[in-house]
Amino acid sequence: VSLLINNTSKRFSFNLFTDSVSDEYRDALRVIAEKYHSKITLYTLDGDVFSQFPSTNAWSRATYFRFAAFEYLSDYIDRVMYIDADVICNNSIDEFYFEDINNFIAAVIPDVERNRIKAAERFSISEFCDSYFNAGVILLNLVKWKRKSCFEQALDILSNSKYNLAFLDQDVLNLIFRGDTVIMRRDFNCIYGMDRELIKKETYRDYIKKSTVLIHYVGLTKPWHEWAIDYESAQPFKRAFLESPWGNSSLVKASS
Repeated sequence: VSLLINNTSKRFSFNLFTDSVSDEYRDALRVIAEKYHSKITLYTLDGDVFSQFPSTNAWSRATYFRFAAFEYLSDYIDRVMYIDADVICNNSIDEFYFEDINNFIAAVIPDVERNRIKAAERFSISEFCDSYFNAGVILLNLVKWKRKSCFEQALDILSNSKYNLAFLDQDVLNLIFRGDTVIMRRDFNCIYGMDRELIKKETYRDYIKKSTVLIHYVGLTKPWHEWAIDYESAQPFKRAFLESPWGNSSLVKASS
């Protein structure tokens, strides 16, 4: 919904990949598709397919669904914009979506500095200090994905214990895409942790600007948590939430 209300002149085709879905959720998607004249295709996957691959408390095996999504969609379309579920749109996506990636596998946005440095050390790849990207937002050239057999490469890396994977699929994609990406500016994946407003007393305005297109809400606190919905930084989410079929639903409460 955040994409739709900020890009009203566009007609979207959404592809949602998940391992479970309720009738209530399907009905809500129908409402969105009809209201905003968009197409939404829902795919349910068997998560056990990735059961042999590593997972953590922070990242379940559903994090690997993007590999299946990219491989499946590469048979039908040339490019796709992938966004994580904790990314909210705040502006037109035209500049990002229509970036020329014909000669590259993807357009990406660098991760925060500490993650780039750690990745460079972890893999002994110095260029990762600048080019290691966050996988929460990717504009992917699916033609090249298919041509380079990236799905097979991903499975090989995940199956090989020699790789010291800390960020799982993100590490995998960085290794596969190395040297073949267009680096885009922070506006297209503004990585923002709402917890910093409590801990460091920082202002969201240091991170989220008027020009920010996609806000990536990382960390423990999310804008759909009951205690966070009225944070100023949560307002792009709140607007979309109230416009959505879930606008009258309860938010997630604290459990401890």
